[in-house]
Amino acid sequence: MTRYRYKIVAVIWLGIVTILSLIPTPQNTKMVSDKLVHYLFYLVTTAVVYKAFGSEGSKGYMRRLLASSAGVFTYSVSMEFIQMFLPYRSFSIKDIGANAAGIATFMLLLYLYRLPLRQRHK
Repeated sequence: MTRYRYKIVAVIWLGIVTILSLIPTPQNTKMVSDKLVHYLFYLVTTAVVYKAFGSEGSKGYMRRLLASSAGVFTYSVSMEFIQMFLPYRSFSIKDIGANAAGIATFMLLLYLYRLPLRQRHK
């Protein structure tokens, strides 16, 4: 998939996450842990945004990873902050922690994936 297509996927995914973050949640919904949902959504969000900024083989992956992760974290805090002003949502520092854990997991997984690649090129 070209970088342009990854950017389209990133925009669509961020739109979905934004909508789900800002709409009212049904009261009688039985779902998995709210924190697990946050964790998984932001792990995927970080992966999608990272991929939109360049190919896997391109140099500077660590800078791209840090920029993507910082951007996604800022976005997650912004979503929580906006929720503070919605009568049917609430701000939660624990949600931000779950988001950060998802972001950090993607960073660790990518680092571990790329480690053997770096060792082969030495």
